[in-house]
Amino acid sequence: MFLSLAVPHQGAKLATYGNLISNNLQIEGLEPLNGFIHRLNDYWLKTSLRPTTKYFYGTSDKIVDKTSAVPADKEV
Repeated sequence: MFLSLAVPHQGAKLATYGNLISNNLQIEGLEPLNGFIHRLNDYWLKTSLRPTTKYFYGTSDKIVDKTSAVPADKEV
């Protein structure tokens, strides 16, 4: 089983602002339009051996919103 606890699968909007004050590669990788995060999601979607998955998000989370916490292959 794979548990995802408020993981920003689609990026985090706050990373866009963080990148203005820092050139940290982890922050850049979390930007919603970053190519790395999209390649990672595509790889996951094409993997035929995915385990049972459960996605959790915080209803009051100001960093990782529901749209980002649920991956592209799940309905929001």
